[in-house]
Amino acid sequence: MKSSVIVVIILTASTFIMACDFTNKKEEGQITTGDGSDSEMIMHEDGQTHNDMQNTMQMEDFNSYKNESGIRLQNNEKLIAELRSTDQMPENVSDTQFDKMLADLEMKNKECQQKMANYTYSTDSHLTEFKSEFDQDLDELETSITNLSVENED
Repeated sequence: MKSSVIVVIILTASTFIMACDFTNKKEEGQITTGDGSDSEMIMHEDGQTHNDMQNTMQMEDFNSYKNESGIRLQNNEKLIAELRSTDQMPENVSDTQFDKMLADLEMKNKECQQKMANYTYSTDSHLTEFKSEFDQDLDELETSITNLSVENED
């Protein structure tokens, strides 16, 4: 009989201690998942979790990158238009070849615009990969435009 009373007291005390610990963690904003992992959800004063804030920062980073890339794409359009309006063409290039070169550059620029417009943010690692590939495409396009304009000046 004494052992049953002791077991009940121990169970009650341990339940009480666990409940107090959960309440303290909830007030601090740190609630573990309970699955034995060390992952935590951290609640901030504004009600956002750490993950929510991180996703918001990543979306802001993507939107900033999208704006910067948009400016680069608009600059490409202007440079192509300037090349189209010049009377001088690179040596050893016919009018049709030059027009085709410009049309190809315009097409690549529009493809980059479409690629950016169609991109949907999913994860930070996917964004990093997208940015790397997109930057490479833009760099190549800008180099082609610059090379054509330099040939045009000669």
